[in-house]
Amino acid sequence: MKTRKNAVNKRAIVSVAMLFAFTVLIVSAIFDVLNLFADDIFKLIHAITGILFMILGIFHIVYNWRTLMHYLKGRK
Repeated sequence: MKTRKNAVNKRAIVSVAMLFAFTVLIVSAIFDVLNLFADDIFKLIHAITGILFMILGIFHIVYNWRTLMHYLKGRK
């Protein structure tokens, strides 16, 4: 399979975005549980980031489907 030198690696972008969203989810959850700063702001950030994380998770599965199936078939 030929690839262009300037091709965008969608798998890498989705993985990095998921890492960022997961980090924001953890931080916002800690701030919310400890009642630090404005409660409503961190609840909103947590909710929006959670939705983003779920959407990115779907893209992650789609872009890595072949690798995932290969891994699962090898585990039998």
